[in-house]
Amino acid sequence: MKVLAVRCSNSDLAYAVIEGTKQSPAAADSRVIGFPKGYAECALFHWFHQEIMGLINNHNPDSLAVKAAEPMVKRSRALETRLRVEGIALMSAAEAGCAAAFRKVKSTMAKDLGMKGKARYLDTKLDTGPIADFDSYSSKQQEAILVGWSCLE
Repeated sequence: MKVLAVRCSNSDLAYAVIEGTKQSPAAADSRVIGFPKGYAECALFHWFHQEIMGLINNHNPDSLAVKAAEPMVKRSRALETRLRVEGIALMSAAEAGCAAAFRKVKSTMAKDLGMKGKARYLDTKLDTGPIADFDSYSSKQQEAILVGWSCLE
């Protein structure tokens, strides 16, 4: 199984391509792509859609997973843009014919990785050893890797 996992912010996109199984995951590719500067919101959304479609076409994932914004995040214009971009990622997965698309917060990711559904367990109890060089990735890439890993069977 192959998952394209995405973690959006208001300034960039971190993605990871996760392959294998829950017991034996591998990060095949991971990067952070900065959003272009000076784009109007609609132009940014179009650019983002093209980026996601390019990643889907290049990697041919079985599914797409989005690391969702946590519920307690303060509402702001930046959060609104992030939520819309997350929606575009899910729409792109449907357009490309991915078998499934997921949007998960940390507590759901922890539960799906076999722990109690507590977000902090991703930091305190999860053995990230199966992902080679996990600690060398940025925090945004780590979140993308974890959401993708949580979707593997």
